[in-house]
Amino acid sequence: MFPNETGWRFGAVFGRSGVFPSDYVHPVAAPDFLFLPAERAEPRDRHGRVAASAAVAVAMGSAVAAHELELSTEVVNEMYGDSWSVEMDDLPLHSNQYLMTEFAKKYFREAQRNRSDQKAKKGKEARDPADMVKFSKSPVHESLIDFSDSGMNRVAADISIAIMKFMGDFPMKGQTEQDLVAAMLKLSSDHSLIKDEAYCLLMKQVTTNTSSKQDSCQRGWRLLYILTAFHRCSDVMKPFLLRFLQDACDSPGMPYQGIAKACQENLKRTFQYGGRIQYPNSMEIKAILAGRSSKRQLFLLPGGIERHLKIKTCSVALDAIEELCSEMGLQRLEALDEYAVFLVTHRGQNVRPLNKREYILDIATEAEPVDANYSLWFRRVVWSLALKLDNELYVTMHYNQVQRCRLS
Repeated sequence: MFPNETGWRFGAVFGRSGVFPSDYVHPVAAPDFLFLPAERAEPRDRHGRVAASAAVAVAMGSAVAAHELELSTEVVNEMYGDSWSVEMDDLPLHSNQYLMTEFAKKYFREAQRNRSDQKAKKGKEARDPADMVKFSKSPVHESLIDFSDSGMNRVAADISIAIMKFMGDFPMKGQTEQDLVAAMLKLSSDHSLIKDEAYCLLMKQVTTNTSSKQDSCQRGWRLLYILTAFHRCSDVMKPFLLRFLQDACDSPGMPYQGIAKACQENLKRTFQYGGRIQYPNSMEIKAILAGRSSKRQLFLLPGGIERHLKIKTCSVALDAIEELCSEMGLQRLEALDEYAVFLVTHRGQNVRPLNKREYILDIATEAEPVDANYSLWFRRVVWSLALKLDNELYVTMHYNQVQRCRLS
């Protein structure tokens, strides 16, 4: 049976295409991608994600590409989000039990050593835990936290030096801020146990900061802002870190209230979405050091409609979808599952659907070296909900997408 015979139409279902009775085929609009040969295989990027070509990125025609779009808001919240809000509401953060001095008493190497000395009656005067969590003019030579793995001492020392160099309290020796941020993040990610140590070292350096460098404390807070966007702390550390940030937000006249609040938001999103992956480039670091935490990102809708959205450090694809759907008057959660953002490079030759919890700035950082003219497209990919005609942007976008599909 041929598709041009009366009563039959070409169609696709569950990733398989063929000829169907016309009564069972409904026209749908696909993203207005350039056509590429159908036999081209679906390439994958280095993370194993589908880097859909223009031909296969039409979600109805590619089961694999469609699978990339399946992660709905409910699934994201089930995986990451719900536990945050429930646990945080139950924690008595204003209790003294979550002060960093209490964390030091329980887990710092020096506090453990002091207890051992007291038991041995060596008579040494123990240092006050409050002094253990204050600014130090010298990098550590062993980890603050008493890890059982002695190999963590070298890693902790390297992180400490990177932090102090970034803050201006240790000679940089030709390194750039980007080098230091990458070093800190890489050391922390390579050794999961050390993430809490990195947080402790940073909180220590911004507490009662007495550096001779005027901007030392500010740069320390900027670095903490970056760390909270990339790495989760342990569940043990979480209430102590949150209490530290909350105290900074609540302290009257505290000069870092704003960035402490931003760190809280970053940390919440890191627990919710997993944390950034691509280390920030020099441009992003310069913006953060200048106090700018967002950029205007262009999104292209069908028909060449342009929308510039405010993208923050931890904005994900779902945020862009929510904002654009809101502008089209779509408020229902199920409507969000019918739209997607695509990364388009090499003039439309490579098109990849973004997972809803992928970070926009990760995508931009990864795409720019490959194609400086990359673009982000917003398209409807599922058509189960009825069309609505009460919003001009909605009508224009859908008309343009359907028209392009029918003319191709």
